[in-house]
Amino acid sequence: MASGTIYVNPSTIDHLRPEFEGRLAALDRRVVWNETGRGPSGDDLARQMEDAVAIIAGAERYDRELLSSASGLKLIARFGVGYDAVDLDAAGDNGIAVSIVRGVNADSVADLTWAMILSLACDLHNWDAAMKAGDWLRGPFVGVAGRTLGIVGYGPVGQAVGRRAAGFGIDVVVCDPVLDGGSRPPEVSLVTDLAGIIERADILTLHLPRTGDKPLIGEGELAAMKPGAILVNAARGGLVDEDALLGALASGRLAGAGLDVFEDEPTPRFAEFARHNVIMSPHVAGASHDALAGQMDACISAIAAVLYGGQTRSTFLVGGPADS
Repeated sequence: MASGTIYVNPSTIDHLRPEFEGRLAALDRRVVWNETGRGPSGDDLARQMEDAVAIIAGAERYDRELLSSASGLKLIARFGVGYDAVDLDAAGDNGIAVSIVRGVNADSVADLTWAMILSLACDLHNWDAAMKAGDWLRGPFVGVAGRTLGIVGYGPVGQAVGRRAAGFGIDVVVCDPVLDGGSRPPEVSLVTDLAGIIERADILTLHLPRTGDKPLIGEGELAAMKPGAILVNAARGGLVDEDALLGALASGRLAGAGLDVFEDEPTPRFAEFARHNVIMSPHVAGASHDALAGQMDACISAIAAVLYGGQTRSTFLVGGPADS
């Protein structure tokens, strides 16, 4: 067996072990699965740096100090779409490749996004809670037909959300810096800036990475939204200023919100959000079985490519030996 260990760090994918254990074993390295039920601590990661050759990474952070201590690490294979938790400059400086999984979980995230949209627009979650409490509570709801859906970020997930809108009699407007008038899909309208989409959308959903320290949706943006609008964030914690969101919900400016991601996870603000018309889920939008299996397949393909050469599938490699 060759030297070095492959660490599988996400705490929620142990059910995939029977399906993929053989493929990992074929890479001829020691394999350690996370069996703790939680993400690795800083001390756990520091120990991994001593002998890791590849890491299938969850949401834990890989900063310069940590990566500088890696003696033989060749690849961080992110079990997900974004690079947010990895210092890419530090990875490149230390000869460590980084991969993400593109598009594999798009349908999963889009499904959960639409589940939140429909429940909020039809008040289904409140009817369900009332009936389970023994109350026959009835009243009108808004619905989605005839509304305008604003999609901020029109990559694979945003496009999957847009495709699902076709059967609902809903107008779709998108805002994405990589789209222009010639490349936009014919079934959607392109809005060139965030302010333009905010003022038009009855339902606003976010599907883009977080860049910089400032939230994309803050107090000003929430104040500019239509009265009674719905906001859904199944993309990144920190895209929405949570204090400002709570204020907009308390004032009635927003009719409701769907949140799969939070500034801090697990969020300490369960009770605050529960006082309002908010649907919450614990960062699971991309966690359908098919999506998780597809992401695992892509991560193992990336490891094989870096350790032995060959091709990757649904991955993008940066830095380190993968670019050479």
